[in-house]
Amino acid sequence: SLYNKVFNLSAAGRKSHSYGSIITMLVEDVTHIRMYLFMKVNIISAPIQIGICLYWLFDLMGMSSMMGLGVFITNMLFNGAVFSEISDKEGQRRRLVEERSVLFKEFVNAFELIHSYVWTSAFDIELKSKRDEEIDSILWSGMYYSVSSSFLLLGGPAVQAILLLTMYL
Repeated sequence: SLYNKVFNLSAAGRKSHSYGSIITMLVEDVTHIRMYLFMKVNIISAPIQIGICLYWLFDLMGMSSMMGLGVFITNMLFNGAVFSEISDKEGQRRRLVEERSVLFKEFVNAFELIHSYVWTSAFDIELKSKRDEEIDSILWSGMYYSVSSSFLLLGGPAVQAILLLTMYL
């Protein structure tokens, strides 16, 4: 089980990793397994579906069906680039969340140790700047995802059909 990783850590291992980083590792493990299972089905079935569709299109439309294949390959390349950028932004967001968590933990420890309100404004400014960076990362990731989804999922099939029919006529 994935959660046994936490229980198998020694005391030194627990000291070297914060609770937030352990939870982040567990969440990433579960996410990777879910993505693998989803992609396994698609990797097996997609080439078969594409091959059958191309065969029928080529039988019906001849060489102009290759325009559809070209648009499909172009969309795949564009999709790969956009989702690679989204993945980078998600990694950046996770790193910022971890930095903010560490900073907040330091603030709580310092507050408990000093019991002074002098440090709160400095820590507050630092926490707000980390949170602003995190929100900026989330906004960019959402923007990349919405643009790619709207273009590829809504516009891609329409562009492909229009180019295919233009080449056929």
